[in-house]
Amino acid sequence: MVKAVADLLARIPKEDYRRYGRIGIDVRLKGHGMGMGALKRLARTCGVQEAYYDVDSQRRNATPEALLGVLKALGIPIDRIEDAADTLRAHGQAVARTMIEPVHVAGDSRGLEVRLPSSADTQRYAVRLLLEDGSTRRFIGRCGDLPIVGAYDVEGLAGTVRRFDWPSELPHGYHRIEIEIGRERAEALVLCAPKKVFNPFRGKDRRTWGVFLPLYALHSERSWGAGDLTDLEQLTSWTQQQGGRITATLPLLASFWELGHDYSPYAPVSRLFWNEYYLDITRCAGFASCRPVRRKVGSSAFQRELAKLRQGSLVDYDRMVRLKRGVLEQLADHFFDAPNGARADFERFLKDRPQADTYARFRAVCQRHGVPWMQWPRRLRDGMLRKNDGDASAWRYHLYVQWQMDAELKQLAERAAEERVIWYLDLPLGVNRAGFDTWQNQEAFALSVDGGAPPDTFFSKGQKWGFPPMHPEGIRRQHYRYVISMLRHQLAYAKLLRIDHAAGLHRLFWVPQDHQATDGAYVRYRSEELYAILAIESHRAGAGIVAENLGTVPNEVNRALARHGVSSMFILPFEIRTERRPPVRPPRRASLAALNTHDMATFAAFWKGADIDQRERLGLIDARARAGEHRQRAEVRQVLRKYLQKAGFLPADVRTTADALMACLRWLSASDANIVLINLEDLWLETEPQNMPGTVDENPNWRRKAARRLEEFSNDARVRALLDAVHRERKQAVRKRPRGHRR
Repeated sequence: MVKAVADLLARIPKEDYRRYGRIGIDVRLKGHGMGMGALKRLARTCGVQEAYYDVDSQRRNATPEALLGVLKALGIPIDRIEDAADTLRAHGQAVARTMIEPVHVAGDSRGLEVRLPSSADTQRYAVRLLLEDGSTRRFIGRCGDLPIVGAYDVEGLAGTVRRFDWPSELPHGYHRIEIEIGRERAEALVLCAPKKVFNPFRGKDRRTWGVFLPLYALHSERSWGAGDLTDLEQLTSWTQQQGGRITATLPLLASFWELGHDYSPYAPVSRLFWNEYYLDITRCAGFASCRPVRRKVGSSAFQRELAKLRQGSLVDYDRMVRLKRGVLEQLADHFFDAPNGARADFERFLKDRPQADTYARFRAVCQRHGVPWMQWPRRLRDGMLRKNDGDASAWRYHLYVQWQMDAELKQLAERAAEERVIWYLDLPLGVNRAGFDTWQNQEAFALSVDGGAPPDTFFSKGQKWGFPPMHPEGIRRQHYRYVISMLRHQLAYAKLLRIDHAAGLHRLFWVPQDHQATDGAYVRYRSEELYAILAIESHRAGAGIVAENLGTVPNEVNRALARHGVSSMFILPFEIRTERRPPVRPPRRASLAALNTHDMATFAAFWKGADIDQRERLGLIDARARAGEHRQRAEVRQVLRKYLQKAGFLPADVRTTADALMACLRWLSASDANIVLINLEDLWLETEPQNMPGTVDENPNWRRKAARRLEEFSNDARVRALLDAVHRERKQAVRKRPRGHRR
């Protein structure tokens, strides 16, 4: 009989009690029998929501099959509903035998909760707190003197939950706690964090602005078929010359471009390594001294191939990868075969990034076997790689290109710091299922499910994103090593980081792989632990954090983001309510304000309704739906036009798309938002999107180059005039209360 497992209450956040009922204290298996009741209680104790509220605030219950599939993905040994009662009992016993949880947040009012059998009351405890700086604090006492905060009785395993209070003035960082009681010993990670993440927008820098463009789309007269890090460096300098302080792009993480056709920056091989195809090869070590490479690049055949890559309106990844990889492989061989002065720098890189060797060996084995790691021989699947498991040339190639990416990114970051420009990067929610991260950190991922989203207004059949979500308890058991590493990888260079799908800090929709996207369940994560890590790492890097909190996001998520100082996103089309007065509520101070994102229609397409027509052409909506959406869009335009006119940003007799763009940019820039981010493609009224969610082959997602090269738009008088207007409004907003806005 399960009577009172107080510890299990912590798995359901307090804000969910009103929806799911207070569980644990009053849960008894006797009288409830077998079946769904026990399955739901098992789900709740394991952090799985038995139901959720959809976009229309309607309660949606997870099916028994979805709950079983998600529980199995969490490692709970259950195959049938009828087994739920026994599994719940065994799970409760396992929890009761666990003295302390693997991770704790210092400063938590609950303190360190310790589960102790009743026989331990007279025993002595010894606690060692090993601080990150190497010092140690020791505490001893009698268990019975610790205050009681709960009790448990699980099939004869009875005891109390007692609290050890954290010592005051712990330094911020990652500490370790060890506790000994008799012959029992346990240890855990202790997170001591600032209450809020780092805020780079203070004083005269409180209101700033910047520009956005995917790096593959940013191209110049000198780049090799797509943008590279030198293009990004030049864009950063140009932004600073216009008065902006932020340059933003999409994730630049390692890919499988050479092995497939998934070019999405949101499906990386790893969140710990970079995509070498963004290298400016002419800046790589050995390029100037390697005569065979210089002859190859200077040949008429090579230059003809470059010309073809530069002329196309779409990035030809296959040809670009073959061209760049061929040169990079030669440079890698040249570097390793001919000792030179750069060797010391390479050795320092290996010392700083010891994982690079493992990553390079993984990629070499991938190249040899040509199949996902899940299909490798058992020894390789388990991470036991030997030198001859992959080709030495491939291993050397991946070491060389990661070293060079690190070098070029350092140069870019240093240049940005000199010019006081913030480089803004994007941390994707997921990784490639067959990638390095899932292979090396198998415990950290739930490999038998997909992350996704339940049905909503835009995706009536829900979404399966094709990547495995992180395992909430797996990442805790490894003391968040993987999470900390991926944050540090980004924040080593970026001073503003966007967290993709920030609701995933709290919960994520899991869909078993053999189920439809409509048939999943939400799984909870330890959000306060994740926020603590974000705060520690952002302060250490001096970097701000932006949350992608668009779409259907529970109120408790937005409240938590604000409580922890994480900037939210304000995207104008999502904020217009035609039935509301005023129809647009201005962005809050701690926000990033923009007209769109990479997953949305450009401003010109939104204003003209071109995105609606495109959806009909692709078969995503029918003619009747198209007509209805055009009527709604016309109403939105009319309401927004009147609002901007009343606020003094749009003359009454002006109706062009260009003037509407100027008015919207000025209105955002005059707001109280800390950041205004401008999609460069909006400035020349582009109508084609970079990505259309819900499409794969129907649309050239992640492939479209910007219609104008870097040299063209950087010298365009209209582009500069628009940015000058933004800059003036931002400067004026610092000195006075914005017009037409409330604080």
